[in-house]
Amino acid sequence: MRAYGTIIASCVVLANFPWGVFQPSLEASQAVLTEADFSAAMEEIDYVTGDAELHIDAKYWGDLGTDTDALKSLLEQIQKFWMAREVQGAVDFVEQALVATAALSRASAVEDDDQASQAFSDLKSTCRSCHREFRERTDDGGYRIKPSG
Repeated sequence: MRAYGTIIASCVVLANFPWGVFQPSLEASQAVLTEADFSAAMEEIDYVTGDAELHIDAKYWGDLGTDTDALKSLLEQIQKFWMAREVQGAVDFVEQALVATAALSRASAVEDDDQASQAFSDLKSTCRSCHREFRERTDDGGYRIKPSG
């Protein structure tokens, strides 16, 4: 009986071990991004929005919900980046993107194709507007922050 209890305790510890080791700390998630981290986060947003568009088209509502959770987290990091730089216009765009992401999340929860399509359109429009104002294309096809940003 004692061996059985030891095995169960070991399984509980092992099952919970990754959560403590591989989860980012609260301090890390609150840290302001560097420009390199900002670029990486923007690339990740590009990938996630691509997935979201596919999930809307396929009506994979659960996967779309996962996408919106990821977008919210990434956008909050982007918002902190712009707040630290005191670029209010960019902060405002991120707030609009967060509103559109919340609408997309709600549409996913109720499995509403029309609402999801509208929210996604609003999100993409906000992203384009922010890019026009604060980012510029590089020779390799990527983006960088405009010197005024």
